[in-house]
Amino acid sequence: FQEYVRECLEDLSVDREESEELFEFFSLTNRPTRNKLIWTRAAIFRIGSEFLTEDHEMNVALLKCLNHLVHAFEMTCLKPKEFELKEELSTDISLSEAVQHLWNLDANRLEPNEDYAINVQGGKKPYWREDCADDALFSFVDPHALRRPTYKAFIALLDNYTAQVGEGETVTSSKLRENFNFLDAIMQSAP
Repeated sequence: FQEYVRECLEDLSVDREESEELFEFFSLTNRPTRNKLIWTRAAIFRIGSEFLTEDHEMNVALLKCLNHLVHAFEMTCLKPKEFELKEELSTDISLSEAVQHLWNLDANRLEPNEDYAINVQGGKKPYWREDCADDALFSFVDPHALRRPTYKAFIALLDNYTAQVGEGETVTSSKLRENFNFLDAIMQSAP
């Protein structure tokens, strides 16, 4: 697979015949297993990065080739989840109504006062420098709800990043695996 991708990128162009070969390559002989789909897509970009140069025109040609490769891979190996829009959303609604509509569509969300409870206390104004609340914002969070695959995978990501601007992060294979686990989990969840 990796050698084939390198061969495709060597001349920095993909003609119609090569494009058809890409679809055959991914659909007939080299279809990755389900647990390798994200790795395969990422590998195409990783291999493509080996061909980056200082030449702007060559990099543009490289990105066009990568687009062909990824398109062929996605069209043959990834099937979007079927989603049926049950109702039309008017363009004349307010932002608040649109956000509420998105909230209602989220089948994986935590339910207020069932999965968690918030204690806003006295609130906070944007111009206040300090948080004047004596108690925690969340007065209750159901630990079972946080064991759902998407939440569990997200929580695993929280220690992967450095909050300070300009401070480098160490990316380990374990952290990369956590990233892919999260992507897998959200792609398998309902809208």
